[in-house]
Amino acid sequence: AMLVAVLVLGAQLARGRDISGFLQVQHKSHCYFSNGTQRVRLLNRYIQNHQQLLHFDSDLGHFVADVPLGELIAESWNTQPGLLEGVWAVVETFCWNNYQVAKSFTLERRGQ
Repeated sequence: AMLVAVLVLGAQLARGRDISGFLQVQHKSHCYFSNGTQRVRLLNRYIQNHQQLLHFDSDLGHFVADVPLGELIAESWNTQPGLLEGVWAVVETFCWNNYQVAKSFTLERRGQ
């Protein structure tokens, strides 16, 4: 949603002007399952212009800066309980739901 807002607002503000730069923002979520589904690890990566600024690792339980630019963001996000709860909810909503959908294509076809 944030990327869409940046693109739409950027297009509106730049209308009739030469564009002087480009900003690419990515958010990637990775779910790792071990011991069947008894253990789930979530890794959320936040990337700007091909550089990872910070990440959330559910094994650590908080955001970690990967470069100096990500330090202020990580500090701010780690002090917001609602944001941290939302990231933890991703394990339930994103990881588990996608596991249920994907298992018929991956785990159940291993022996075929």
